[in-house]
Amino acid sequence: MALSGKQFGQLHDALMKAFPDFASLRLFVRVELEENLTTISGENNLSEAVYKLVDWAIAKGRVEELVEKAHNRNRGNPELKAFAASYLKVVSEPENSRSQPPPPTDKFALYYQRMDSPDMKRITLFWQERISNILSYNGPGNLDTKRGENKLD
Repeated sequence: MALSGKQFGQLHDALMKAFPDFASLRLFVRVELEENLTTISGENNLSEAVYKLVDWAIAKGRVEELVEKAHNRNRGNPELKAFAASYLKVVSEPENSRSQPPPPTDKFALYYQRMDSPDMKRITLFWQERISNILSYNGPGNLDTKRGENKLD
């Protein structure tokens, strides 16, 4: 998601306050983003380096990552906290997802949705009977099952 001019300025100011010197910003970029700040910005001027870092993040599609990692690194910074809260909320909640929840994608949710289907009820009943027969087995010759019978039909 692109940044508006206002958001660009807010992020710039928040990063300037969160990383008050070039060394702390350089360390953050190296450790958290695994990039070289000097390669990105070529500057030793903090304001210009932050400006070029934000430009670089936009060009590389890494603004969300920059905001998240900067916020995680500096949770006590009120400007960065406010920007992260507003920006990440907008990024994570696109317009069409606010009206209805997304369909379940995890295996357990899909499994439980399918448990109510008639086929699953028949299969469950079939296996419950089989397990009951196995548990009631009293030794050779005492198994009370009828061979050749298809319980699923």
